[in-house]
Amino acid sequence: YYKLFPAAQKYFVRSMAIVPMAVHHGIIGVWINGDVLPQRYQPGMRTDYLERFAGLVSQRLSEIV
Repeated sequence: YYKLFPAAQKYFVRSMAIVPMAVHHGIIGVWINGDVLPQRYQPGMRTDYLERFAGLVSQRLSEIV
């Protein structure tokens, strides 16, 4: 995933959340949120808000595409 970040900033990301965006049941992209704190995003954390966000964005995109 380091290829997704600018060369000067790639090592500042210590944790990340990757949320898929879908239109008409097909993945069209992702929203990636990174943080310098390694404990910000960890396996096993609740993802209710991220899932809801992805659902709302995907729904709106489906309405306009």
